[in-house]
Amino acid sequence: MFKISNFIIFFLFICNFLIFSQEFNLIIDEYINNKDLAGLDNYLKINKKNENYSDIESYILSKTKSLLLEDDYEFSKSILKILLTNNLNNKELQAIYLSLNTQIKERKLDEQKAKQELTNKNKDLAKREKERLKKEKDLEKKRKEEERIEQAKKEKIRKEKEKQENEQVKKEKKEEEKEKITKIIPSFGLDNFSLSWNLGALDFIFYQSQYYNEYYDTFKPNFSYGISADLDFYCHLPFLITGIDAYFDTYFVNFTDQNTTEIYYKILSATTTPYIKVPLYIRAGIAQLINYSDKSKNPDVFLRSFITPVIGLRIKNYYFNKIIGIDGSIDYYLITFFTSKMDAAFDTSFGILFRVYQKKKISLMIRSDIIGTFIISDGKLENSLKLQISFGMGINEK
Repeated sequence: MFKISNFIIFFLFICNFLIFSQEFNLIIDEYINNKDLAGLDNYLKINKKNENYSDIESYILSKTKSLLLEDDYEFSKSILKILLTNNLNNKELQAIYLSLNTQIKERKLDEQKAKQELTNKNKDLAKREKERLKKEKDLEKKRKEEERIEQAKKEKIRKEKEKQENEQVKKEKKEEEKEKITKIIPSFGLDNFSLSWNLGALDFIFYQSQYYNEYYDTFKPNFSYGISADLDFYCHLPFLITGIDAYFDTYFVNFTDQNTTEIYYKILSATTTPYIKVPLYIRAGIAQLINYSDKSKNPDVFLRSFITPVIGLRIKNYYFNKIIGIDGSIDYYLITFFTSKMDAAFDTSFGILFRVYQKKKISLMIRSDIIGTFIISDGKLENSLKLQISFGMGINEK
């Protein structure tokens, strides 16, 4: 009976111990898991006089060792510090604490060393990176400088080449101008001049005046015979042709009852350029018409005589081939702007040329011309029509 009662007591003790152990294990696990150091410290102080304190302490120490295995040194140190605070006489705790403290210090030293090495390494890397960037920057700067120098060289070469080309162009232009002048001046001689003349052998004039037809209330024309001559003298330059046109005619044999003599002449300066295909000349000068009539008879023209400045155009000796050519002109009398007796006045001519002989610089020709003079006064027309057949010669005509 005594043995049974002792067994029951022992069994209850074991159960109680297991229940208590299970209870404080859960509490301690909660404090440690929550890292509640204050709660853990308070729990130890409350259970300091508990007969199971050593078990509590051992469990906490086992948990601390587990934390050390997980490298949680600082939290383990804090737990050991709480255990020592509540039980300074625990030699094992002291030894573990001191060992842990040493490990922590060594670890901190290792971490500091590693940190320093990392810092040094980073500094070295930063230094190398800085040096690399500086080197790249220097290389880029050098490259840009070389490009600038190369571009400057190219630009200098281009400008020098352009300058040489401009100088060459100027030189060539100057030489061309010099050559032109050389061609003009040294070769300037008789070959630069041309001369042509024509003498009218058969010249007839028919003229009438509406003014006097109305005055006499009859048609009162005049038909006469005369002679004519013209002379052209020109200077030929590479870029300019200029010269003088002179023309003269007189009609003195009347085939009507009028005894009238007409004298007419023109002296004109004419200019053109050899750069146009058709020899079209612009010309200006003077012209004069003089009529001498028998005073015993009534005059048959309104304007007996006048002198006038003239401007006009002329196509001079334009040949379609080696034989046939044409010549024509139109000249306006500027006196119409200075007198009230004339509203308009001009003459025009057209001729057909036949070259009958050509050898070297000499040519002979026959030409037939029709020349008309028109004077309008007060709405009435006074005009003449000349038919001429002439023989001529050209010397050095271009």
